[in-house]
Amino acid sequence: MRPALIKALEKLVTWVQRDLLPIWGHQRSLMPEGCVGAGLDRQGMIDDSSPVLLSSQAEIAYMLARADRLGWTNGNRPQVQKLIEFAGRQGTLPCRSDGYVHSIDRDFSILDDHHHLTDHALFILASTAAYSAYGDGSDARRAYNIFDWLQRRLAHPQGGWFDSSDPGSSRSPRSHFYTLLAFLYLYEISRKPRWLDAAEEIVALYQRMLQHNGGPRLYRDYREDGTPAITDTWYTEDQFLWVYGVQKFVRCSGRKLAAADHYHSVCESQALGRNGIFVEKLGPDSDGAFATSALAAAILAGISLAAAGDQKAAVALENQIHAFFNLCVLENPSGLFVDRMDSTGAPEAYTSAATTFILFDAARDAFKWLNSSDLSS
Repeated sequence: MRPALIKALEKLVTWVQRDLLPIWGHQRSLMPEGCVGAGLDRQGMIDDSSPVLLSSQAEIAYMLARADRLGWTNGNRPQVQKLIEFAGRQGTLPCRSDGYVHSIDRDFSILDDHHHLTDHALFILASTAAYSAYGDGSDARRAYNIFDWLQRRLAHPQGGWFDSSDPGSSRSPRSHFYTLLAFLYLYEISRKPRWLDAAEEIVALYQRMLQHNGGPRLYRDYREDGTPAITDTWYTEDQFLWVYGVQKFVRCSGRKLAAADHYHSVCESQALGRNGIFVEKLGPDSDGAFATSALAAAILAGISLAAAGDQKAAVALENQIHAFFNLCVLENPSGLFVDRMDSTGAPEAYTSAATTFILFDAARDAFKWLNSSDLSS
């Protein structure tokens, strides 16, 4: 590995450990009941303009538990428990449905009572991370119960799951990506083949979606027959997340699947702005805004490809990490970053739980690579 790339990866890992992790455990980012906001403002306080998302509770619980398991932090268990318990207490319907609602307001009244696949996949991840870190069997049982609930309530007749319980819901590559991560993590922890088989079914669905118009490109929603609902708009983040998902499946299964072409085609497309950050989406309804989540997803995917020996991805990865620190990371307060910029590069939003989730996994994979025997390759 090039010394400059090693230095860039080390900088990413150190920043996540020293700056990003602490800010989500700070009182400024917590509500009275111990839950977190979907995002933070420029001062690192909870952004009052957004509702409380159940997905955010799962994302931060996952990150804090895995950080403890890695030895990066110590003592996150009370906060992890609070986040998960808050979701069970405030994020379920009065009829005591096993499913989580999507969002609530600051008074904890339900805003969106639909059940979303992404939220439940993230709680499987959070529960599995808590079980791995702290060894409480109730966390493992919760993960299995959520999966059983998904099978009963959101299973799609053509494979995979509906994106939500909304009657007009279709299938979404984004939500299926998080479900793939959940199954692969369950497999890593339990070594039970059922989870690897479940992951393989999702990867097969992904491959069928890419066949539309010759690919490789994923769209946001797919109809009953497997065709995209809208074909003139695509999100950059979705492409990179699925590259990472496929690479992770390859590592777990030993199967030979290619994702590099998809990654490089997006890196070389109009999605990459001159500033080194990717636009949020391309198409007639794009406003030209830049998304740090897309750049974070590119870093996540780039680490997996570069670690597998893709030298072209290694060069791109080095540039992406530099762009992140030069254009997104804020010096004060430490741990904050610009989450979204308008077409001129002016900040529109700051640190979100969703982008933090991606950056944490990127740093975790970078840490693993830096400490592996393959570092010199």
